[in-house]
Amino acid sequence: IAPCRMADTRSGGGFPLAAGEVREFPVVGSGCNVPAAAQAAALNVTVTQPSAQGFVTVFPSGAEVPGSQTAAFSSGRTRATAATILIGNGGAVSVYNGSAGTVHVILDVSGAFQ
Repeated sequence: IAPCRMADTRSGGGFPLAAGEVREFPVVGSGCNVPAAAQAAALNVTVTQPSAQGFVTVFPSGAEVPGSQTAAFSSGRTRATAATILIGNGGAVSVYNGSAGTVHVILDVSGAFQ
């Protein structure tokens, strides 16, 4: 699939993830042509405008927050990383903010695996 922005917490009246928050984002049905049969997605995960040092973890929606990190960041710094993430319940992924502050998250999808 062509690279596509599937989520950006800065746009459309969005708001950053709060400290310790888990938020769900649709992958299938996000407008990015991810097939309904997709089991995983190739994502570029960007964190921006963090108010404190920390990390985010992207994981299948409906699962427990794993003990791993997808992207670590420092206060005020933008960071990006590529990750292949299993798609969970309802065709979505979840993002956990593992910091004491807020952070904006941008998810771009560039591929899907069936």
